[in-house]
Amino acid sequence: MDIGHSGSVLLSGYYGFHNTGDEAILQAVLESIRPVCGTDSIAILSHDPEDTTEKFGIRSIYCFSPLKLLGALMRCKVLVFGGGSLLQDRTSTRSLLYYLFILRAAVFLRKKVMIFANGIGPVVDRKNRSRVKRVLEKVELITLRDEKSLGELRDMGLERDDIVLTADPVFSMERPSDESGREIQKRIGVPDGPVVLVSTRSWGDDSDYIRDMAALCDRLHSQLGLHVVFAPLHTPNDLEHSRKILEKMTAPAYLLTEELDANRYMSLCACAELVLAVRLHALIFAAATGTPFAGISYDPKINEFVRALGLSLAGEIGSFDAEAAFGVIKDLTVNRDEYAKKLSDSAEEMKKAAEMNTELFKRLITQQE
Repeated sequence: MDIGHSGSVLLSGYYGFHNTGDEAILQAVLESIRPVCGTDSIAILSHDPEDTTEKFGIRSIYCFSPLKLLGALMRCKVLVFGGGSLLQDRTSTRSLLYYLFILRAAVFLRKKVMIFANGIGPVVDRKNRSRVKRVLEKVELITLRDEKSLGELRDMGLERDDIVLTADPVFSMERPSDESGREIQKRIGVPDGPVVLVSTRSWGDDSDYIRDMAALCDRLHSQLGLHVVFAPLHTPNDLEHSRKILEKMTAPAYLLTEELDANRYMSLCACAELVLAVRLHALIFAAATGTPFAGISYDPKINEFVRALGLSLAGEIGSFDAEAAFGVIKDLTVNRDEYAKKLSDSAEEMKKAAEMNTELFKRLITQQE
């Protein structure tokens, strides 16, 4: 279904920042909407337009140029916003105001707006909560990736009864084979045997966490026989943080320094024994491939996701307990088959929920025509 000129469907999100999780969201959203509206109708707002165009074959526009941004909004018919956790002020109010400006401008220009499988919050500041509520009252369609996000909007006073609970778009992606993941492991020198894939990130003054995480990884190798592989999701930040942990370890460990696309990262998860991650999308990749995982929380979205999948947290960055985390991970290894079966069943349900986004987008496009 071709809905018109190039840029008729404009995608806005945390795109072009070399974060594999958000690039996976973009890939999943594109796979969802391309069959509906056609490739030539799509344009993407990106921090790195050249890289985004090269990766996805879609015309991209620099997201921080006011003239280019407004021009893209004026040309489009439909704005697809997200997914990810864009509407939150934990990172900064500045970021929230930027995304709200895009939504307000689209509404003012009378464009159709779809909030596409977003996570909402945390939005702490009272004025910011009011701002989010006022904007979301005016968009055509809202789909959310989790129940906590729905509760957050209800707490803000948003009384719409047409909000649809779906799932993170990444769950709609096809599971890749294990082959490329095994090739990556071999290339960086990982010996044969079970692997724990570690995805970490910095968060405030986390020097104690770095020390304790290193001690935990040493125990995973010495007592559980797991080869520790650090696989950063956001370069260069996560790469440097992984190095800090690795440097404090006494056991051998391996660091992946290349930036991976979503398919190769998922393949890496698929051939791991388990995944230990702070980054949400490392946990999502693991769940989507049926690989048991232990999450370390820095944000309520981690707690919500782990709870929804019926697993236990391995701790929180601010109060990390390596002994408790080891107990959680040991249980995962002892009962791996049981957890893997549970995750595979849950991932299939999530996939069906995520695929609802495509049908809802199709209805929106039909209304637009």
